[in-house]
Amino acid sequence: MLALGDAQVHEDIPEGADVPIGAADLEGAIYASDHADTLEAIVTTPERAEEEYLDAGTIVTNDEVALVLRDDEVHDGREVAVELALLETAVGFVPEVAYGVHESGEEWQSSIDKEGEVGVFEVPEFSDNTVTFSGGITLSGDAAGDGTSYEYELDNLDGVDNFAIDLTG
Repeated sequence: MLALGDAQVHEDIPEGADVPIGAADLEGAIYASDHADTLEAIVTTPERAEEEYLDAGTIVTNDEVALVLRDDEVHDGREVAVELALLETAVGFVPEVAYGVHESGEEWQSSIDKEGEVGVFEVPEFSDNTVTFSGGITLSGDAAGDGTSYEYELDNLDGVDNFAIDLTG
């Protein structure tokens, strides 16, 4: 994996927008397994990403910030790694899965493998992709009965939306 340099990371943030990360945070925090020299990373807002970049990159987004990964020269897929601390700051949590849709309408997903301080996922190809992330928390116990309770506290709820609770037993 090779890190993207300062010439490959940019920000396109509209005036007055407040995003949790900037271009300086991206430098040396995003890596590519192949074609790192042609990969570009842009931090912007979700609205701007949809308006300006949907036809030219992979978009990782939540309600506050969008991270656009694009390669105008090489469309081959590759593994992309992002520092876990940057993902948590940008998205609000460390996701487990990346989901995407190509311009053809074909959907793809890639698990995010935590390797040391980075999360690695496969981008099958660079076309019109929008990428989202999901994760989960599992609580389990032995011999739960009437009156048994479980409690879990999340430190940061910024990345939580569309939550669901599934009970088995």
